[in-house]
Amino acid sequence: MDSMDKMIAKVGASLIAFFGARALGQLFVGFLDRLIEINRVFTGFIATMNVVKGSTAASRREYEFLLGVANKLGVAVEGTTTQYAKLAASLKNVDKSGELTRHLFVAISEAAVVLHSRGRDVTLIFEAFQQMASKGKLSLEELQRQLGNTLPGAVGLAARAMGQSEAELREGIQKGTINVYEFLAKVANQIKKEYGGSVAYAAEQFTARMNVMKNSVFELYRVIGESGAMKGMTDALNK
Repeated sequence: MDSMDKMIAKVGASLIAFFGARALGQLFVGFLDRLIEINRVFTGFIATMNVVKGSTAASRREYEFLLGVANKLGVAVEGTTTQYAKLAASLKNVDKSGELTRHLFVAISEAAVVLHSRGRDVTLIFEAFQQMASKGKLSLEELQRQLGNTLPGAVGLAARAMGQSEAELREGIQKGTINVYEFLAKVANQIKKEYGGSVAYAAEQFTARMNVMKNSVFELYRVIGESGAMKGMTDALNK
């Protein structure tokens, strides 16, 4: 009986060791996957912003601004870095200081946190503004459909921003008499005006606080990657 107990104990220990090692292996693979993905997101942001700003130092300052806003409002930084970079790129020729880009980004983020918008909806809001900026003209389709479906009452909000009725706004867009960059700046002002009063409350709710925690994890992986881990893996692949 003793020998049977010893054999069972030995088999049990072997199984624990096997599955323990397997679990550790899976944890390591998961860690490595996230490290690579976050490095991809961050370096992609820096590379895109280098095109806009002309230097890595300036690009990093934009990231610090982005991270600060994300943590203040409770927005997931991982999902907004790409959108911020695309917005900046779409405004590159008219926004040398970056002030309009930042202004729009904060306004969109405030609306998103108040509305508890899902990631895809936030992306659609950004894309609507990006397309307007890239084309250099306004489109009723983008305003009414793409933006209207994710930002409630978008047409009315835009009309109030421009000091017009909705009919006047539509007519101005159709005739091409509205300056798109003036429009974007005024709409950002109006979003802040209408959503700003609810931002403090929304930023303290569960979803926003969870996003701040996710941002801390994102930063941990980013710092590990920049400390030499990614360089070491890149050097290994180049050999």
